[in-house]
Amino acid sequence: MSLVERPFPPNPICITESDTGVTSSFPSGHAAAVTAYAAIARNSDELPFAVAAGFAGLISFSRIYLGTHYLSDTLFGMGLGVVAVLFAERLLDRVGEEAVLDLLPFETDI
Repeated sequence: MSLVERPFPPNPICITESDTGVTSSFPSGHAAAVTAYAAIARNSDELPFAVAAGFAGLISFSRIYLGTHYLSDTLFGMGLGVVAVLFAERLLDRVGEEAVLDLLPFETDI
C-alpha cells in the first residue's frame, strides 16, 4: 500500500481512517487475505471451499460497495492473494514442510 500510495475513493459509505495510519487504497488487503484463505481451502479436507469462496467474494465486493476501494484495488488484491498461496505451495513443494516448520520459533504438530 505504501509503495503505490493511491488515495482512497472520495465519499466512502464507511469511515476508512484508523489508528494504523493507512493512507492508501492499493491493493485491498481484505481482498488479498480472504482470497488467500479461499485458495488454501480449495485443497483442504477440513475447510469448506464453497463457503470460503463465497465469503471471499462477498468481502471483496463489499470493499467496492462501501467505497473503500476501487475495482482495480480489489482485483489486484485478489490476484495478490492467489499469487501468495501459489508461491507458498511451490516453496513447500521445493523445500518440504519439515524444513519450513523447523524454521518456526515455536513447536508445532501438523
